[in-house]
Amino acid sequence: MKKLFAVILALALALSCAAALAEAEIPTEEMPEAAAEYEGLWRNVDAEADITWEGLGFKVIITRPQGGGRETRWEYSCSVTDDNKLVALPLGLRVEVGDGSTEPVYEDGEAEFYFDEDGCLVWDNKKEGEVLEIGTVFQKVSPGDFDGYWSSDNTVIEMTFEEQGYRITIRQVDENANVTETFINGFYHEEDGTVVSFDGTEVFSKNDDGCLIWHGMIFDALDAPLDSEEADG
Repeated sequence: MKKLFAVILALALALSCAAALAEAEIPTEEMPEAAAEYEGLWRNVDAEADITWEGLGFKVIITRPQGGGRETRWEYSCSVTDDNKLVALPLGLRVEVGDGSTEPVYEDGEAEFYFDEDGCLVWDNKKEGEVLEIGTVFQKVSPGDFDGYWSSDNTVIEMTFEEQGYRITIRQVDENANVTETFINGFYHEEDGTVVSFDGTEVFSKNDDGCLIWHGMIFDALDAPLDSEEADG
């Protein structure tokens, strides 16, 4: 009888401990301030990298569309080093997704992430190395609050942030009322807070008053675009 009572008591204690563990909160940590720039969405011409803080480290998911509804995906759980790199646990996952199925390629991937001198994200895939056939440098997708219409004398600039970056239309009217339109695609450069054309030839910045600066000209924000008569006049 005593043995039976002891067994029942042990089971009761075990169930009680299990319930307490189930209700206990998973410990979390604050994101290191120096590593905060990693969080967000990054892109290059081949793929995008989505980085989120999960309480004890960063989750990195890199997705490369393959067409036909298929994609390749890499997933890493990363810790932050003293020199502000993200180092993945050696459990990195690569899968091929499509047609309602997910096919694992490997589950032992290793990788590091860090910033280059331009503030871009660098993906060092140690599992695949030079065999990897996609770009490994990513630019952050961030609008930087340049959206809208900007006016200076005879020039109006329209800047629209889209998935791949900024679409920029520059409309200039000369003294003979001839209209010239220039179309540019660019990205937000997080490091210095500017919008830069993809070929690097055009730079749009802001001054301390929040006005747009382009080729030394100062542009004021407009609530709406000028119509043709206002622009020509």
